[in-house]
Amino acid sequence: MWRWRSPTSSRTRRRACDYRRLNATVQKSFAKRLLWQRLALDRVLAQGKRSPDGRFTAAAIGRQIVIRDGSRPERRYDALYYTSDADLAWLDDRTILHHLSQPTGDVEFYTLDARTGRRSLVAVVSYEDHKQVTDFGVSAPGAF
Repeated sequence: MWRWRSPTSSRTRRRACDYRRLNATVQKSFAKRLLWQRLALDRVLAQGKRSPDGRFTAAAIGRQIVIRDGSRPERRYDALYYTSDADLAWLDDRTILHHLSQPTGDVEFYTLDARTGRRSLVAVVSYEDHKQVTDFGVSAPGAF
């Protein structure tokens, strides 16, 4: 016959998990994972592209562009699609030009402000007619 036992009974305590020990194990595992992620991010940013004035460092990680301003925490911006470090180019001290190849075959060029994170579409190269570039023009120094 089944009988309900209190969670604090001696039989239950022997069979149950030791939550104090389990909690410490989970905390150590979480801390190690955070440290590993931080080291991996530092390694990628060390190989990233520096701005002309040396203030910013940018790197592409998966679907994100990560920008670090000196010793400040990094900022992450979605890249809309997969990108790589080879896709990043500094136009001036705070503006990054990057391109994205869409699944349709079109290539889009964007600028990204390193301080504000504002993204602007500056040009589209069509897959069908790769000699035609739309939405592109230089209007002033440092501006499209």
